[in-house]
Amino acid sequence: MNKTTITKEKISPALASRWLKQNKGNRPLRSRHISWLASQIQQGKWCVNGSTVKFDSQGRLLDGQHRLAACVKANKAFESYVINGINGNTFATIDTGKNRTGGDMLALKGEKYYNELSAAIKYHLAIKSRQHKARYGITNLRVLSHLKAHSGLRSSVKWAVERKKHLKKVGLPVSLLTALHYACCKKCKKDANTFFNKLLLGTDCKKQDPVYHVREELISLTANKDIKSMRVSNWYRAHLVLKAWNMFREKEYCSQPYLVVTADEKFPAII
Repeated sequence: MNKTTITKEKISPALASRWLKQNKGNRPLRSRHISWLASQIQQGKWCVNGSTVKFDSQGRLLDGQHRLAACVKANKAFESYVINGINGNTFATIDTGKNRTGGDMLALKGEKYYNELSAAIKYHLAIKSRQHKARYGITNLRVLSHLKAHSGLRSSVKWAVERKKHLKKVGLPVSLLTALHYACCKKCKKDANTFFNKLLLGTDCKKQDPVYHVREELISLTANKDIKSMRVSNWYRAHLVLKAWNMFREKEYCSQPYLVVTADEKFPAII
């Protein structure tokens, strides 16, 4: 077992550049954050604050890539604690409380549409539990494990991204549509594709169809300036869509001129 060591070092731009070459499989770099850090280093505002540059037992850079890139950009050395010999399996837990997001972790795993997929996973957790608060406080490890258990979310996010140009009109983000599409596909993929294509495109919709009414309501919520100022939540939109989905599945007609969710309605269980 390799020994873990921690040292305080003055890191030169040349050393930072060399260490960045050991940066394999890390999250995508954020240029704006690098520029801000570089300005802090150039202006002498950087101080040793306990943050560390971390390497695993194989010499792979685990944490600190933005600080190292900023050092190179600023062309000025900075001081930092450096830890060597960390178990590489702990990588998914690094920075989960601040900058490293679930989308970052999915990007590191080579997932396409990683940010949309991460948000979709959190929406799906909320939809499954029928509690909107369930999408908050989700750890990166939970994101990874949920995708492993629900790999079909990959197909749904691809499906949603391919229809992105139709989403603005009905006010549905890719992430929410992904979660809704996947959840309904779990019940019946054929019905789900039919329902959501009608919802997005408005084709083959009759005025008594629930999907027609939910589409009209979503368009109204998106277009009405007074309603938009009230910031209608995506959770309300999800409730509307799933209410219409259940009616669609039960082959119910919509007798009302519009489809709404009342204050006392519970979030629907998907059928």
